[in-house]
Amino acid sequence: MSAHEVTLPAQPAPTHPVPTQPAPAPPQAPGPLSRPPLLYRLGVCSARRRGLVCGVWLLAVAASIGLLPHFLYSLRAPVVRVDGSESVRADGLAARGFPLLGSEQLLLVFHSEQLDATDPRYADTVAWTAAALRHQHGVRAVAVLPTAEQAAASPPADDVGALMAALSRLRHDPHNAYALVGLGGDESRRQERIGAQQAQVGRVAQHFSDGAVSAALVGRTPVNDDLRSVELADLRDVEGVAVIVALVVLLLGLGTVGAALVPVVLAGAAIALTFGLIAAVGLIDPTLRPDTLLVTVVTVVGLGIGIDYALFVVVRFQEEIAAGAPPEQAAGRALATSGRTVCYSGAVVAAAATSMLLLPSRVFRDLTAGTCTVTAVVLAATLTLLPAGLAGAVRWLGRGALPGRRPARQDVGDAEGQPWARWARRLMRRPVPYLLVGLALLGASAAPALGLSLGVDFGRHALAGTPSGAALAVLESDALAGAAGQVTVMVPHTAAGPAPQLPALLDALRAQPQAAVVQAVDNGRDLTMVVVVPAVAPDSPAGVELVRRIRELTEPLRQSGTPVAVGGFGALLLDITREVSATVWWVIGSVLALSLCYLVFVFRSLLLPLKAVAMNLLATGASYGLTVAVFQHGWAQGVLGFTSTGRVQAYLPVIVFAVLFGLSMDYEVFLVRRIREEYLATGDNTRAVALGLQRTARPITTAALVMVLLFAGLLADRALEIKEIGFALAVAVALDATVVRLLLVPTVMRLLGEWNWWLPAPPIWFRTRASRGDDGVSKQGL
Repeated sequence: MSAHEVTLPAQPAPTHPVPTQPAPAPPQAPGPLSRPPLLYRLGVCSARRRGLVCGVWLLAVAASIGLLPHFLYSLRAPVVRVDGSESVRADGLAARGFPLLGSEQLLLVFHSEQLDATDPRYADTVAWTAAALRHQHGVRAVAVLPTAEQAAASPPADDVGALMAALSRLRHDPHNAYALVGLGGDESRRQERIGAQQAQVGRVAQHFSDGAVSAALVGRTPVNDDLRSVELADLRDVEGVAVIVALVVLLLGLGTVGAALVPVVLAGAAIALTFGLIAAVGLIDPTLRPDTLLVTVVTVVGLGIGIDYALFVVVRFQEEIAAGAPPEQAAGRALATSGRTVCYSGAVVAAAATSMLLLPSRVFRDLTAGTCTVTAVVLAATLTLLPAGLAGAVRWLGRGALPGRRPARQDVGDAEGQPWARWARRLMRRPVPYLLVGLALLGASAAPALGLSLGVDFGRHALAGTPSGAALAVLESDALAGAAGQVTVMVPHTAAGPAPQLPALLDALRAQPQAAVVQAVDNGRDLTMVVVVPAVAPDSPAGVELVRRIRELTEPLRQSGTPVAVGGFGALLLDITREVSATVWWVIGSVLALSLCYLVFVFRSLLLPLKAVAMNLLATGASYGLTVAVFQHGWAQGVLGFTSTGRVQAYLPVIVFAVLFGLSMDYEVFLVRRIREEYLATGDNTRAVALGLQRTARPITTAALVMVLLFAGLLADRALEIKEIGFALAVAVALDATVVRLLLVPTVMRLLGEWNWWLPAPPIWFRTRASRGDDGVSKQGL
């Protein structure tokens, strides 16, 4: 809240069409009520018993901090899979029909700068490393690929030998050697074990070659494990800097060090308690281990809404103190006004996050649970810990004031020259030009989103310096990039033999230009596996297109009654992309429908919720468009330190929409409810819009700037997916808080006039509630 707000002179009411059912005249403030609203009583009670409240929170946060070592130790990479998809079914068939291959196949990659693979010391190193890996938990089999000379000298004895000989003929660099590795267990088990397996092969190769040969595993699980370590380290560094920058912004916005510390402390306490709760759940059920993407989202959402909610309540508390209210009553009034807005906003955040449950993937279920948990904890802290802390630290809030800043005052009638007052008067005088400029800006920003292309990337830039990254670089330099993501076509059959159409399928697969190796391997019982090694990286557009083409070629087998399943890493990427593309519109539709119904209740209006949904869609579309321009088209890849893959990460639209829609409602609810408060007091819509904008502009811009800096900090992360999420959210919040909240919303509400508050024939209880004022109670009643 600005310290220099302006009471604008009354302006002539604009001429508008009279609604079919005009809004009622603003009610007169009622007399004192015998029972103040719940939030007011909660704020007063927390303030009066601040010692008990702060003590309980201190114990809870301390216990959570004690669980942090276990929490960090139990972190895993996100479980990326689509439940019930064809790729999952194919993995299950492979694990059952070929036990030695396990549920995932990796490559063990050896490389030496000095020695050839035929050197005896190199050969001994490969043999000893393979033997050591076979004894690791979860390893089903390790088969060393022969050299090209060995493959030529010894004709393959079976299908597996033919496959290994074909792979050997692909390699060109004599300094490299490879082995096929089969891992057993589900994805969580494989992630638990991969660290020990990776460390073992590195130690053994280093020991037996005296450092001349390096060895590392590469495949889906080792890549995800290395990305987990990279993302966690980057998040710790990036968010540490972002919090310091946020403190500086809060200091500039609130004017004192004491007030600036409050939102950061509250957000930190809420995040720590959330992590403690997640760790406690993991102790009860070890299968519910958190992942790094969950940590990123919980940290970003917790810091964002924690600082926002606390800022709104602190500003209102300072207003009440400046007006002469005692601390306990000021805390109650702050919760009855801004606290009520916070509750509405928190409900929208949780509802938006719940929409991710529409996607059949564990990663989205975990994100939903984490977002809802941190939102609930932030709300609990805002409604109990914050009023208790504010009431006990009134004199500390003004400590460390910036030079030249005056304390917050309730009477703002003498600040006609204040910048936000001038901006409000300018918008009220000429709303149409400003509205058109804002719409044109958002429309131009959203235009690139029409060419959105989704995909999933390995994250090679982030893997630089990791074992799997080094192995992946060796594969790609040796023209074996596709070996890290083999495509498997599982063809069940009877004991009598494979399906008659199998030879034709093999011929069609071998005719594909992107298929480097095609080899059928039969288990001798009831399953044939056709292994297709792409000539390109599995996460490249050509690699995903090859999987799509393979599924088309297997369609005749399906039509003949054979339940064919195409699996492998490339198939998984295709399934993720298809599922997100098909589901994102359901996610968006469900969020919009829930938000619209909820906002009708919150705003007690029909047009304002429609306007809010439309504005949020515009901001989200602009964010998508700029993300496509930067990351898909590579407009700023040199500046941001990445190489464009020509696509946007597949699950970005869902995560960004769900998180952004909830977060952006903070500003919508805060601004519109303050406008309604002024309208109920004056009955003049134009004056109410101007005053509401003026009195919320500084808190909104301060809160938005903090959130933008927190999100922008993710751009320093080496993982491409985290960069994209950070950029999309930072841009969206910046546009939402400036173009939407400070330009489009006031101009639209100015033009709508009395239609803003029109609601056709609300129920009796709704009209009774509305007649009591925006907070359900007048200030006289408090």
